[in-house]
Parts: sequence; C-alpha cells; structure tokens
Amino acid sequence: MFSFYQSLAKILPKNIPIFLATAYAFLFGSIVLFIIHLLSSSNKSIIMSEKNIPILIGIGALLAVGNFFTIKAYSLGAPQSGFVAVFNPASVTFGVILGFILWQEKLSLGQIAGILLSIIGILFIVSFKK
Repeated sequence: MFSFYQSLAKILPKNIPIFLATAYAFLFGSIVLFIIHLLSSSNKSIIMSEKNIPILIGIGALLAVGNFFTIKAYSLGAPQSGFVAVFNPASVTFGVILGFILWQEKLSLGQIAGILLSIIGILFIVSFKK
C-alpha cells in the first residue's frame, strides 16, 4: 500500500504544496480509520484515555516527521524504486533491532538471517547505484 501511495503521489501536479497535500491525505486517512474502527470494534467510543494522549501525539509527530523526510528525499530527486528498495528493509531491520534492545524481545535464527540478508541487499543496491 505504501508503494501505491507513493505512485499516486507522483501524479499530483508539480505546483501543488506537497506538505499541504500530505496533510489532506492524513486527514482523509484518519477519517477512513475512524470509520473502520466504528465498523469493526465492539467499543464504538472514539474517546481516548488522557494518559494515552501524549503517546499518541508522539506517534503522530514521528509519522509526520518520517513523512517529511520521505517527501524531502523525493523532492530532492531520490528515485522511488531505489529509495523504497533501501528504506523498507532498513525499516524492518531497525524495528527488529529496536525490539531487541528496548523490549528485550528474543531474536530467532530466521530473524537474524533476515537482518543479515537485508543489510547485504541494501549494500548491493547502494553499491550498484554508484
């Protein structure tokens, strides 16, 4: 879905304010998620506990900053195919490593092998682009 989203973003007019367009996309995405919540959850309330609000604000800020850097990379000329091919395996690898460090999750042999293959793949992609 992320790749489709990036592909759709490429057909937007060049003169559109990209960060405003992204804000609208997030707004519409939020509406869709509210609808999905209301249709799929037994708890139809949309009220969150006050103690969770700072965490949710942090998650939202991190999503926005992450999208800012992704949009900035594309606006500076990063090719979508190369960027996604590096970003996705790096994101998964980073997530697994954070889970290991922060949450003391156990790593299986398959996860370790996957991390190594991801790193090797990223190195191949970067080295062949030169």
